[in-house]
Amino acid sequence: MRDPACLADPYPMYDWLRAAAPVWKAPFGRWLVTRHDDCALLLRDRRFGKDYADPDALMRRCGPTALQEPAIVELSHMMLMRDPPDHTRLRGLVTKAFTARRIEALRERVREMTDRLLDKIIPHGRMDVIRDLAFPLPVLVICELLGVPEADRERFVTGPSSGGGALLNPTPPTRAELDAANAGFERSGTYFDALFEQRRREPRDDLITHLVQAEDAGDRLTIGELRANVNLLFAAGHETTVNLIGNGFPSLLRHPEQWRMLRDEPSLVPHAICGWSSRPAELAAELYLARCGGITGRLEKVPGKRLHAPM
Repeated sequence: MRDPACLADPYPMYDWLRAAAPVWKAPFGRWLVTRHDDCALLLRDRRFGKDYADPDALMRRCGPTALQEPAIVELSHMMLMRDPPDHTRLRGLVTKAFTARRIEALRERVREMTDRLLDKIIPHGRMDVIRDLAFPLPVLVICELLGVPEADRERFVTGPSSGGGALLNPTPPTRAELDAANAGFERSGTYFDALFEQRRREPRDDLITHLVQAEDAGDRLTIGELRANVNLLFAAGHETTVNLIGNGFPSLLRHPEQWRMLRDEPSLVPHAICGWSSRPAELAAELYLARCGGITGRLEKVPGKRLHAPM
């Protein structure tokens, strides 16, 4: 799967997996489910779940020190890692801060930020699409959405990442990866704790303020939940957009007639974006087989299996 030829054109491998190995045990010991119907079953059937907050599951996944690792504890507060009813509660509180008006109001600001980034590289006559546009743009947009002061935004563009990505890999993190993730989450936590407190004292019309104030029947987000889900917004909103832009540019360069069509008919742009975003990504949902039997009769009925369903 990591072979450069496979990364450049993974579709033959996907075809083979769907035809010959709909439920495949990977070398790292996890099970990969490859057919659409089986993936849909895993993702929708409530008998399956992430089980990320379970102490025993965390130690199996991340090692015996998992419960003492600050980054892992923080990850466990992300709604992405929780099953209902915890997921439902967190999602309900967070989505109260997202409104159609708030998102629509970003449109002009996103255009301004894009123009500013492009203006910087036009004098050079060339650009690195990832470095000059795809990477900084979503960081700046997320900062704008959250209400991160403009003076602080450069640190999120050029500074080190949280290092939490390694914790989501299917293989257990190394000690060095855990240390990097702990340090990254501590840096971001220190910064956002101060911003949360500032917004409590001086509310503004930004997402941080609305997350701090979000309430449902007296229930509010804890400080750990605030930290974790702000980090989730950065992780989920950044990598996906970088890949979207990174996939879109070479696609248009390989098919110049499509580029001309979009240039001449801007109304087609939303359809093109949907097409780019539907390209297979290096992303899978990990699900814990708690009480279920097999998938299409191919997985033996043994509770505790770890399954990966491409999303």
